Amino acid sequence: MSAKLFKTIAALTPVSIRQIAARWYPLRPRSLSPYVTDLRRHTIQEYVRLETYWLSEPIGPGPAASFYIFDDEVLRFDCFGGTKGHFHINRKQARAFPGSGDSPLYFPPGTTTGHIDQACFELYVNLPYCLRTNASRRIRNMRIQKDRLKEAAEIMKAEMLVLAERKG
Repeated sequence: MSAKLFKTIAALTPVSIRQIAARWYPLRPRSLSPYVTDLRRHTIQEYVRLETYWLSEPIGPGPAASFYIFDDEVLRFDCFGGTKGHFHINRKQARAFPGSGDSPLYFPPGTTTGHIDQACFELYVNLPYCLRTNASRRIRNMRIQKDRLKEAAEIMKAEMLVLAERKG
């Protein structure tokens, strides 16, 4: 289905149906994007994984990461530096709100390295909030072991710094 046809159908569909569809229709994993290279996957604990990768133009360029629980992307970090760096929380459910699409939360203007540090902070400190506010009961009930979460943040930082140095 073409993007234009999809947008036309979406515009004609009542908000309540769009909200239901957005909640249950799976998002395409970021790893399937043609702009993703150098993808690395890490199992953090059962049903939890971290993916780090490089995003090329026109989305980036820069290092990025996605944090999945039960194959649902609950956090996404795009560390582009300048004023373009941002992250997303609970992408699947964010689409249920009319007009919000998948609104990013921007990092303060800074370097790519600064955005990577901020992303690690957001993952380690704010993931519990992200989980508690998720629409899925099984995600809300998921408990990430603190030592595993710290390890995930360290892996994410190390791999994103390597990507930034090698490709940036």
